[in-house]
Amino acid sequence: MSTHAQTVAHLQHLGFTLRNPAALEGIDDDPWDVLTAWDEGGYAFDHVLSYDAEMVEDDDAYTAWVAEWAEATGRTAELTHLAGHTELDGNSWLEYTLAGTVRRTDFVQEGDWLVPEVADAIIEDFRRVPGRTMLYLDNGQGGVFVWVPAEQVTAFAALFPEAEPA
Repeated sequence: MSTHAQTVAHLQHLGFTLRNPAALEGIDDDPWDVLTAWDEGGYAFDHVLSYDAEMVEDDDAYTAWVAEWAEATGRTAELTHLAGHTELDGNSWLEYTLAGTVRRTDFVQEGDWLVPEVADAIIEDFRRVPGRTMLYLDNGQGGVFVWVPAEQVTAFAALFPEAEPA
Protein backbone atom coordinates (compact mmCIF):
# COMPACT_ATOMS: atom_id res chain seq x y z
CA MET A 1 0.00 0.00 0.00
CA SER A 2 1.26 3.43 -0.91
CA THR A 3 1.65 6.22 1.56
CA HIS A 4 -0.19 9.46 1.10
CA ALA A 5 2.98 11.26 -0.05
CA GLN A 6 3.86 8.46 -2.48
CA THR A 7 0.42 8.61 -4.08
CA VAL A 8 0.64 12.40 -4.43
CA ALA A 9 4.07 12.08 -6.05
CA HIS A 10 2.84 9.28 -8.32
CA LEU A 11 -0.18 11.31 -9.48
CA GLN A 12 2.10 14.27 -10.17
CA HIS A 13 4.40 11.99 -12.19
CA LEU A 14 1.32 10.86 -14.15
CA GLY A 15 0.65 14.46 -15.18
CA PHE A 16 -1.75 15.73 -12.53
CA THR A 17 -0.91 19.11 -11.01
CA LEU A 18 -1.41 19.54 -7.28
CA ARG A 19 -3.34 22.80 -7.15
CA ASN A 20 -5.05 22.66 -3.75
CA PRO A 21 -2.83 20.92 -1.15
CA ALA A 22 -5.23 21.91 1.64
CA ALA A 23 -7.78 19.45 0.22
CA LEU A 24 -5.42 16.61 1.16
CA GLU A 25 -5.45 17.42 4.90
CA GLY A 26 -6.89 14.50 6.83
CA ILE A 27 -7.12 12.26 3.76
CA ASP A 28 -6.30 8.54 4.07
CA ASP A 29 -3.43 6.88 2.22
CA ASP A 30 -5.89 5.19 -0.12
CA PRO A 31 -5.11 6.30 -3.72
CA TRP A 32 -8.84 6.80 -4.46
CA ASP A 33 -9.16 9.24 -1.54
CA VAL A 34 -6.05 11.14 -2.61
CA LEU A 35 -7.22 11.38 -6.24
CA THR A 36 -10.70 12.63 -5.28
CA ALA A 37 -9.69 14.91 -2.39
CA TRP A 38 -11.78 18.07 -2.39
CA ASP A 39 -12.59 20.99 -0.11
CA GLU A 40 -14.15 24.44 -0.52
CA GLY A 41 -11.07 25.42 -2.55
CA GLY A 42 -11.75 22.71 -5.11
CA TYR A 43 -10.10 19.41 -5.97
CA ALA A 44 -6.56 18.73 -4.85
CA PHE A 45 -5.55 17.89 -8.43
CA ASP A 46 -6.42 19.31 -11.81
CA HIS A 47 -8.26 17.22 -14.40
CA VAL A 48 -10.39 15.39 -11.81
CA LEU A 49 -14.17 15.49 -11.41
CA SER A 50 -15.97 13.29 -8.91
CA TYR A 51 -19.74 13.22 -8.71
CA ASP A 52 -22.76 11.54 -7.17
CA ALA A 53 -25.63 11.05 -9.64
CA GLU A 54 -28.10 11.73 -6.81
CA MET A 55 -26.90 15.33 -6.53
CA VAL A 56 -29.84 17.48 -7.54
CA GLU A 57 -30.81 19.21 -4.30
CA ASP A 58 -30.82 22.90 -5.22
CA ASP A 59 -31.89 25.19 -8.04
CA ASP A 60 -28.25 25.57 -9.11
CA ALA A 61 -27.28 21.88 -9.20
CA TYR A 62 -26.79 21.75 -12.97
CA THR A 63 -25.12 25.15 -13.30
CA ALA A 64 -22.71 24.22 -10.51
CA TRP A 65 -21.96 20.93 -12.27
CA VAL A 66 -21.25 22.67 -15.58
CA ALA A 67 -18.88 25.03 -13.74
CA GLU A 68 -17.10 21.99 -12.23
CA TRP A 69 -16.70 20.48 -15.70
CA ALA A 70 -15.23 23.72 -17.01
CA GLU A 71 -12.78 23.84 -14.09
CA ALA A 72 -11.78 20.17 -14.44
CA THR A 73 -11.13 20.50 -18.17
CA GLY A 74 -9.39 23.87 -18.00
CA ARG A 75 -12.14 25.59 -19.99
CA THR A 76 -13.44 28.18 -17.53
CA ALA A 77 -12.44 31.03 -19.87
CA GLU A 78 -14.54 29.45 -22.66
CA LEU A 79 -17.66 29.15 -20.49
CA THR A 80 -20.00 32.16 -20.46
CA HIS A 81 -23.67 32.95 -19.92
CA LEU A 82 -24.16 30.05 -17.50
CA ALA A 83 -27.72 30.05 -16.17
CA GLY A 84 -30.45 27.63 -15.31
CA HIS A 85 -33.41 26.77 -13.16
CA THR A 86 -34.05 23.40 -11.61
CA GLU A 87 -37.54 22.77 -10.33
CA LEU A 88 -37.47 19.58 -8.31
CA ASP A 89 -40.15 17.39 -9.85
CA GLY A 90 -40.89 19.99 -12.49
CA ASN A 91 -39.93 21.87 -15.64
CA SER A 92 -36.28 22.91 -15.65
CA TRP A 93 -33.74 24.42 -18.01
CA LEU A 94 -29.99 24.86 -18.40
CA GLU A 95 -28.21 27.26 -20.72
CA TYR A 96 -24.56 28.12 -21.30
CA THR A 97 -22.20 29.18 -24.01
CA LEU A 98 -19.04 27.12 -24.49
CA ALA A 99 -16.38 28.37 -26.89
CA GLY A 100 -18.99 30.52 -28.63
CA THR A 101 -21.57 27.74 -29.00
CA VAL A 102 -24.86 28.28 -27.19
CA ARG A 103 -26.33 25.27 -25.43
CA ARG A 104 -29.85 25.17 -24.05
CA THR A 105 -31.63 22.18 -22.61
CA ASP A 106 -35.21 22.10 -21.37
CA PHE A 107 -36.08 19.08 -19.27
CA VAL A 108 -38.28 17.71 -16.53
CA GLN A 109 -36.46 17.03 -13.27
CA GLU A 110 -37.87 14.05 -11.40
CA GLY A 111 -36.41 13.49 -7.95
CA ASP A 112 -32.82 14.23 -7.02
CA TRP A 113 -31.01 12.15 -9.65
CA LEU A 114 -29.28 13.74 -12.63
CA VAL A 115 -31.39 13.51 -15.77
CA PRO A 116 -29.28 11.16 -17.95
CA GLU A 117 -29.82 13.06 -21.21
CA VAL A 118 -28.78 16.35 -19.61
CA ALA A 119 -25.73 14.77 -17.97
CA ASP A 120 -24.73 13.09 -21.25
CA ALA A 121 -24.95 16.41 -23.13
CA ILE A 122 -22.72 18.14 -20.56
CA ILE A 123 -20.22 15.28 -20.64
CA GLU A 124 -20.11 15.37 -24.43
CA ASP A 125 -19.45 19.13 -24.44
CA PHE A 126 -16.50 18.85 -22.04
CA ARG A 127 -15.01 15.42 -22.77
CA ARG A 128 -12.13 16.49 -25.02
CA VAL A 129 -8.97 17.93 -23.51
CA PRO A 130 -6.10 18.21 -26.01
CA GLY A 131 -3.29 15.75 -25.27
CA ARG A 132 -5.29 13.93 -22.62
CA THR A 133 -7.51 10.85 -22.55
CA MET A 134 -10.74 10.90 -20.58
CA LEU A 135 -11.16 7.92 -18.26
CA TYR A 136 -13.98 6.97 -15.92
CA LEU A 137 -13.88 5.22 -12.56
CA ASP A 138 -17.30 3.94 -11.46
CA ASN A 139 -18.19 4.08 -7.78
CA GLY A 140 -21.70 2.68 -8.07
CA GLN A 141 -23.83 5.79 -7.65
CA GLY A 142 -21.62 8.12 -9.64
CA GLY A 143 -17.98 8.13 -10.40
CA VAL A 144 -14.85 10.01 -11.21
CA PHE A 145 -13.81 11.43 -14.56
CA VAL A 146 -10.10 12.09 -15.07
CA TRP A 147 -8.14 13.41 -18.01
CA VAL A 148 -4.80 11.63 -18.18
CA PRO A 149 -1.94 12.54 -20.52
CA ALA A 150 -2.20 10.08 -23.41
CA GLU A 151 1.24 8.63 -22.72
CA GLN A 152 0.34 7.92 -19.06
CA VAL A 153 -2.93 6.01 -19.52
CA THR A 154 -1.34 2.59 -18.97
CA ALA A 155 0.49 3.75 -15.84
CA PHE A 156 -2.70 5.35 -14.48
CA ALA A 157 -4.60 2.10 -15.12
CA ALA A 158 -1.95 0.23 -13.11
CA LEU A 159 -2.78 2.47 -10.12
CA PHE A 160 -6.54 2.39 -10.80
CA PRO A 161 -7.34 -0.89 -12.64
CA GLU A 162 -11.05 -0.03 -12.67
CA ALA A 163 -10.40 2.99 -14.95
CA GLU A 164 -12.13 2.69 -18.32
CA PRO A 165 -12.12 4.89 -21.41
CA ALA A 166 -15.05 7.30 -21.17
